[in-house]
Amino acid sequence: MSRTQNSIVEVKAKLGDSRITIQELLNLDVGDVIKLREHVGDPIVIDVGGYPKFLAQPGKRHRQMAVQIIKPISEKGDIDE
Repeated sequence: MSRTQNSIVEVKAKLGDSRITIQELLNLDVGDVIKLREHVGDPIVIDVGGYPKFLAQPGKRHRQMAVQIIKPISEKGDIDE
């Protein structure tokens, strides 16, 4: 196996995003809910090495959070069919 194949790369699953005011940020407390722009059931973006590479469906496996890859995202940012 080459060194490249044994290299570690960071993989992030982005659940969603939101915009709030500084005042709302300062008033956040345990139990508060932040509404995201995405809808329940929407695929989430998987970043690999800081670049969006896949769309995935969130879920769980063996009582741990997990994602299942649905389709790749091209280098132009388009969803490959």
